[in-house]
Amino acid sequence: MKDFKFNKAGTIDCYINHKTLGMIPTTLAPEKSQEIIDSGVEIAPYAEPVKTTEQLRGEVIAELSALDASPRLIEGVLLGNKYSIDKLAENESLKAVLRDKLAAI
Repeated sequence: MKDFKFNKAGTIDCYINHKTLGMIPTTLAPEKSQEIIDSGVEIAPYAEPVKTTEQLRGEVIAELSALDASPRLIEGVLLGNKYSIDKLAENESLKAVLRDKLAAI
């Protein structure tokens, strides 16, 4: 076994060397995970997956669509047009959320 790392569930993902398939990914059962932890082997911490630009754009489009925003307004927001963002979001908290999401794109 190699490349140990914690997963979101708190157990361990790693690779095992299979006789015919070679190195294959697997998730260890909780009992086996505890054995590995107790053995002192180095285990990488869990890291949240990084969202792609397309995933973030999809989230913004979904949120704006839920607000019944027009396609033109959504396009303006995605392009970072300050007027579109301000026009869409009359309240400051929504503007802040949209600006944060757009900054990540």
